[in-house]
Amino acid sequence: MRRLLLWEPNWQVHDKAALLSKVSQYLFDERMIVDADAITRALTTREDLGNDLVAPNVAIPHAQHAAVEHAVMLMVKLRHPLLDWCPGADVDRYVFSLIPPTPSARDAGELKEFYTDIADDQVMDRLSLGDQREIRTIFASRRKTTVEPLSLNAVLDRNTILTKVEAERKDEVIATLSQRLYEQGYISSVDEFVQAVNQREREGATGIGQHVAIPHGRSETVTRNGVAIAILDHEIEWESLDDTGAKVVVLLTVGAGGQGSQDHLKMLSLFARKLGKNEVIEGLLKANTIDDVIATFSD
Repeated sequence: MRRLLLWEPNWQVHDKAALLSKVSQYLFDERMIVDADAITRALTTREDLGNDLVAPNVAIPHAQHAAVEHAVMLMVKLRHPLLDWCPGADVDRYVFSLIPPTPSARDAGELKEFYTDIADDQVMDRLSLGDQREIRTIFASRRKTTVEPLSLNAVLDRNTILTKVEAERKDEVIATLSQRLYEQGYISSVDEFVQAVNQREREGATGIGQHVAIPHGRSETVTRNGVAIAILDHEIEWESLDDTGAKVVVLLTVGAGGQGSQDHLKMLSLFARKLGKNEVIEGLLKANTIDDVIATFSD
């Protein structure tokens, strides 16, 4: 299940209908659903059935629909509460759950776990009153153990793959990819993770040659091991084993715990085997779209 957090997005919404429409369009734009209008209608239908408050300022809208291919949970914290979301309740925090008609056992288990956890008073207090980092920790804590036996298909996330990236320096690329990892819930602090990556960079070259670099950072801020990939629009300087720069950057997250390190080694091995093939390197250097990158790794 994908878990996302939008903290005070720049949305102009003044009522329930506008928020449901905005959320559906956002998920459609992020390719997490295939029909925004259908999801808006499904959420509206559920809202018409009754109260979805779990705290005075927290609501949990949800829907099950064929337009959802993979389960997703999205928390939205608005800058200002919507008045009278439910009779007498002004709500500024929403946890949207969208699931397909037949959810996987894993997704069903995660949903059950979430609803069980929010019954705990301490968790509910943080959900209702916590700041952005506290909320991200609540979401991330359920993902620390979700890494399955690793395969590239399981690791690759189209939401953390960027193409045609404009950058002139290594630090710009690292910052851009770290921000995307943060937005997608893989890390809880951009600054701390960037510091960890830069520390590793000072220890030795992460460029493996042929215009490819595999930087990584081990940090407590990592909530889920994963990868962010940037295909640059031109080669930049990057210390490497063959004195070439980098045009393809594969940034790996590394959890500070023992399991995180073990999973990181598995991920590194997976990518190293793929990137050892000339045809894969050539495909990545020519990649123009996210689909190009995924197809190259999948071949």
